Amino acid sequence: LTPRQRMAERLMLGLRMREGVPAQWMEERAAVDGSRLRGVLAAWTERGLLVTEGGRARLTEPGFLLSDALFMELL
Repeated sequence: LTPRQRMAERLMLGLRMREGVPAQWMEERAAVDGSRLRGVLAAWTERGLLVTEGGRARLTEPGFLLSDALFMELL
């Protein structure tokens, strides 16, 4: 896997977990991978598919149900 694919895999798995992923980790990756990741995550949040609580981001229930389609946006 390329570094970008590894990052996407880690993000996809982490966001599906109840504890989510650290928001700082995502911000660091967004800085490396440009505004694309940041834009996708902002759109998911705006649509109610992603939530950030306690410094961690995770998919909401509707986001989890749509996660396969959502993650296609990252690839």
